[in-house]
Amino acid sequence: MISIVYSLDRNSGELHSTKSRWDPNPENHITVRLSNAELRGQNIWHTLHYRPNGGSTVAPEPETEEAMAKKREHKKRKKERQRANKKERRDQGGPGGGSGAPVAEPGTGPSQAAETVV
Repeated sequence: MISIVYSLDRNSGELHSTKSRWDPNPENHITVRLSNAELRGQNIWHTLHYRPNGGSTVAPEPETEEAMAKKREHKKRKKERQRANKKERRDQGGPGGGSGAPVAEPGTGPSQAAETVV
């Protein structure tokens, strides 16, 4: 017996347009995990991107829970690095934080520097 677990867009409950390394096609689809009792015992499944109008694709290799955990950890570390970099830029006044323009000292603006000529 084959077990099927499918994934629709979480927000709308409809097809989604995600891509993967083995299926770069962004066309709307449903992600389906195919497994049976033997594969489930090994935490292994095959992934299918099902497109109702054709163009469905099956992953070239089965996926494992261990590989998915590594992938999630990699994504988590990447996001943490991105947040840290953004915070650092913001703290330094670079892009993403402040205008980046130097701050003038009080009393040194153009209106104070102009002299009246008679």
